[in-house]
Amino acid sequence: MDQYFKQDSFHENHFVFQNLSLYSSGNLQIDFIYINPYFAIIFEVKNISGDIFISNDNPRLKRVRRNGKSDYFRNPLRQVSETTDLFNEFLIINGFNIPIYNAVAFKQYNYALEFEKTTIPILSIQDIPGFIRRLPRPTKILTPWRLIELVELILNKLKNYIPFPITNHFEISPNEFQQGVFCEKCNNSGMQKLHRSWLCPICGLESKTAHIQASHDYCMLINPQISNEACRKFLHLKDSHTTSRLLRSMNLLKKGSSQKRVYYLDYQKL
Repeated sequence: MDQYFKQDSFHENHFVFQNLSLYSSGNLQIDFIYINPYFAIIFEVKNISGDIFISNDNPRLKRVRRNGKSDYFRNPLRQVSETTDLFNEFLIINGFNIPIYNAVAFKQYNYALEFEKTTIPILSIQDIPGFIRRLPRPTKILTPWRLIELVELILNKLKNYIPFPITNHFEISPNEFQQGVFCEKCNNSGMQKLHRSWLCPICGLESKTAHIQASHDYCMLINPQISNEACRKFLHLKDSHTTSRLLRSMNLLKKGSSQKRVYYLDYQKL
């Protein structure tokens, strides 16, 4: 995206923001937004290779790899629509009213890209400069000073964006991560649980707290909420009693009965 925006000046006063995080009636995060005196364009950018299938009525995007395996991600059409609504609220709350266009952009053309007819354009990033130039510009909505006011407003309202969990931010399937408890000495992912500690079968390191880092990894990679079953699977533990004892030992906020209990990992405190 940076490359294509640097190559094309568009011959008009404009600003481009990347990874923009703001708040209106809810948190919003924008991958790329292009703003000029006539309009703003929000781009939801996806880096997903494979055969892509998108339906307006389906909350998920389906990706089929060359090996035939299927993965599912959040529908980017719904994502960019929600983001556009929130950004429009942000503008209205702060006294601005400009047309907002949107599009979903894929990093590269995939083996196949199939989608139903939609009002939201689906592009390759190579198509973005031409898409911007073709949009109508009947009259300037923002004077040069008003455009600067909008840019300064955005800069003043920026929020720190925390891209966790990583699976959501980068559209990665949780199954693609290597699981287990990693050894801090040799980085082996197969530490074994003893009665009161963890043992690395490769280098012999013994640790009483190796599961804490593993739980932090789960929080930032997959989900800040973890159940006994999910923890047991991720840490490669054999029984639920050992898993419960480890979770309780970390003094985590918890909710629900013993059968459906969920523990909360706070990545801002990690």
